[in-house]
Amino acid sequence: MKMDEALTLNRQRLRPERRAKSRRERERGWGPASIEKCRHNRPMIFTILVLLLALLPSPARAEYTRVELKIFGMDCAICAHGVRVAVQKVEGVESVELSLEHAQADIRLRAGNAVALDRFRQIVKGNGFEPKDATVTAVGTVRDSGGKLSFDISGVGTSLSVSPDKTSAATLKLLKSALDAKAAAVFEVSGVVTLGKDGKETIAVSSARQR
Repeated sequence: MKMDEALTLNRQRLRPERRAKSRRERERGWGPASIEKCRHNRPMIFTILVLLLALLPSPARAEYTRVELKIFGMDCAICAHGVRVAVQKVEGVESVELSLEHAQADIRLRAGNAVALDRFRQIVKGNGFEPKDATVTAVGTVRDSGGKLSFDISGVGTSLSVSPDKTSAATLKLLKSALDAKAAAVFEVSGVVTLGKDGKETIAVSSARQR
């Protein structure tokens, strides 16, 4: 048999196999046309994935959202103006209102801020006044710190010791439930923060809700 005739017979035998393979690929959706179509649609697929990720809920950031700081000795409008200007310049501060009648600064903070409470204390001291207790609203997590409950505001590197005597039993039970479940639950709490002589901060939680 000549070489040409052998090649012709071989091609004839392969044609049914190729047709069967092509049919199987089409049925499975993996033919050359399908692969080329996937390549063509890559930008669209990428865009859809980005949009889906954007719709996913982002984890709440641990931060202060509001600070009402008591200020001892602030009894004149000119002095209060100096404090207001200095606080307003702090990155992350949305607004600040000062009340001479109540001797306090009401500070609202933007989402994503990294401002610690001590920053405001230093500003008050720098203007010749004495910072006192602060009523705060903050987002963070709870943890067991040597048998005591702590509220961590990781976004500003702060850990507040929860005062069991000044926090209601119901609120303590809610916060401790996160420890019992061993879950990193995020809470928004409101309460009064006190700076002790040892430099440690404690919080008497008045309300708490899980985020």
